[in-house]
Amino acid sequence: MCLAGMNGILLSFGVLGANFKWEDLRKMSAGGLGCLGQFLGMLYLPLAFGLFIGPVWLVSAFNWPQGYGYLVGFVLGLVGTGTCAFLPPWLVRGKVERLGEA
Repeated sequence: MCLAGMNGILLSFGVLGANFKWEDLRKMSAGGLGCLGQFLGMLYLPLAFGLFIGPVWLVSAFNWPQGYGYLVGFVLGLVGTGTCAFLPPWLVRGKVERLGEA
């Protein structure tokens, strides 16, 4: 799920940075948005992993039952990564329909 969320983020920035009107190979990519997408993707991975694992460490620190940590981590991780997997591509869906148009 962590990789699915990162894929959603990178796909969105790839769509936003797409440039089909290049004539010179050096102008094929927009550059800035792709770099920002990679940076955010690398920041996202440890945060998403923390959503899954953080509650387990938290319940261990308070000596609560371990099952609660796994359940909360599963729900938080699933919601967080699912949001990142579906929301960014949904936000750029309009641009996908118009890719390559004048």
